[in-house]
Amino acid sequence: MSAPGFTKTFNTPATEWEVDHNLGKAVVSDVFIFDGANRPVKVLPLDVIEESDDLIRVKFSVPQRGLVRVI
Repeated sequence: MSAPGFTKTFNTPATEWEVDHNLGKAVVSDVFIFDGANRPVKVLPLDVIEESDDLIRVKFSVPQRGLVRVI
């Protein structure tokens, strides 16, 4: 059985990603950006802000495309 979680993909480059995961709890997040070959590469963003038990914001210094996986 896999752990419950949520993944959101961001195809338009942005300096801030809003992730409304609706898990109702504090989460652990993995952040990936897409490289030049469109492969996900795990990164440490500028900041990850937990706005509530259902929402996080991921911030970058330059616009990025990629995905966030929260558990």
